[in-house]
Amino acid sequence: MNKLITFFFISLLIICQSLYGDVVLGKLSDASWVSAGGNDMVLSFGRPALGTNFQVEIKTTVTNQLFTITPTDAVDLYIDWGDGNISNYTGSARVDHYYVNAITTTVALSGTTTKILFGYDTATRNVLTRILSPILGMDLTSGNMLFYLCYNLENIYAGMFNYATNVTDFESLFRMGNTTYAGKLTEVPEGLFTNCLKCTKFKQIFRSTKIKYIPDIFGNNTNATDFSYMCNYAYAITNVSPTLFSGCTKVTTFQHLFYRSRVLSEIPSGFFDSNTIVNNFSYAFAGCWGLTTIPSGLFDNNTEVTTFGNTFNNAVNIIDIPSGLFTNCQKVTTYKSTFNGCTALKDIPAVLFGTNNNAIDFTQTFYIDTSLTNVPSTLFDGCTNMSKTIGLFQGCAAIVSDVPELWDTAKFGNATLAVEANHLNTFTGCINAGNYADIPDAWKGL
Repeated sequence: MNKLITFFFISLLIICQSLYGDVVLGKLSDASWVSAGGNDMVLSFGRPALGTNFQVEIKTTVTNQLFTITPTDAVDLYIDWGDGNISNYTGSARVDHYYVNAITTTVALSGTTTKILFGYDTATRNVLTRILSPILGMDLTSGNMLFYLCYNLENIYAGMFNYATNVTDFESLFRMGNTTYAGKLTEVPEGLFTNCLKCTKFKQIFRSTKIKYIPDIFGNNTNATDFSYMCNYAYAITNVSPTLFSGCTKVTTFQHLFYRSRVLSEIPSGFFDSNTIVNNFSYAFAGCWGLTTIPSGLFDNNTEVTTFGNTFNNAVNIIDIPSGLFTNCQKVTTYKSTFNGCTALKDIPAVLFGTNNNAIDFTQTFYIDTSLTNVPSTLFDGCTNMSKTIGLFQGCAAIVSDVPELWDTAKFGNATLAVEANHLNTFTGCINAGNYADIPDAWKGL
């Protein structure tokens, strides 16, 4: 009986379509048979079955407000705008939709696209408020800028990327402005990227957001290589999971990792133990005002590092440096501004650079560390290739110990330091150093 009724309606629809074109129930060409239970089948038009699409909540606040979706690669998308309007879209240009009245509703997408953006258009990026489902059946290969500048996004669906198994890039995923501390997003669900095993890039994903804590979200991301700028200007982060990067054995850069994450209070012990091929820690904890200590052995396993430039620059509350911090980092060539502006630092361990014979550049390494009182005379004895010391201890007026006699080329065996351009202002302002009178004028900035 049900099949007879269905046949009757199909016949009626064919007649209507021949007379009037597309009917309100949808295009006949878009129809498909779906189960109605038991042996019965019904003809379904347009909207995919519940649970087979990707759903987000939007909130418009004025009449005729525009909301856009930007697929950046060729796509075949079905978009239910949540106000009774539907788009069947093929192409790669921006898709615009105007909402006649202010509304809070669900937008559902299905079909295929390798990349899609919700915050790319400046006029509509504040409309998206919540993510309501996993990303299903979209065939995404890139999450780059997916929710970039979506300032009113309040939550991340816990299993949002459970089916996004082909994504290789999540750069700028939730990123806010360049230096703007903004957005409503404060929490990240654990295991967010568990199934994204192909992803290599997590650059800038939480930049300038208000995320407070980062749980274990990268545990399975063994192919990840790039976490640079991950939490740039993320002023609300207080701490992170100790095992955050424990599965990320292919990482090569942590450049600007927590740059200006001002309230980050702790670096977990063993935080980088699994990241044995990292070569760049520049600016990794620069501007982290909440840090007071550096865990012993933090870089013990990072034997491929070549730069610690600005790593702790302006971390104003660090009070000491653990002995042997760089002992195993024998490929480092630059310590430029590594501890520049660490104004609470009083002492330097004698063997800090003891094995760093490849280090060349010590420009402003301890520049304006105004609490520094003691500099070991043997601090640079192992740095046989040291050739640039411009501003190394400039502004360190509290030093009362003797300073290393870097100007003595017979002792250090490095004639390049005799070139004035390589050592200008090395000890400028160190007027209380025990051997200040012995320092050549050019080295004192005179």
